[in-house]
Amino acid sequence: MFDLAEESGLDLLKYRQDLDQGSLENEVMVEFEEGQSEYAGWGIPLIIIGGRYPVAGAAPTAMYRRGIDLCLAKSAD
Repeated sequence: MFDLAEESGLDLLKYRQDLDQGSLENEVMVEFEEGQSEYAGWGIPLIIIGGRYPVAGAAPTAMYRRGIDLCLAKSAD
């Protein structure tokens, strides 16, 4: 687990402190429960692009690009 964190470029000291303290556990669980209630049955992983476009599972790259394009178009309005 720490090898992956290091490979990802995370600050290992902060990562270990956060992990030991469980400081983000409540926040993660709240987001998980919100996702479960709003997007029940969508599957895992589920990515919500821009807070409005859900993409579930191992979707093609084109689906992610479409969600991002839609967000960019909305922000340009």
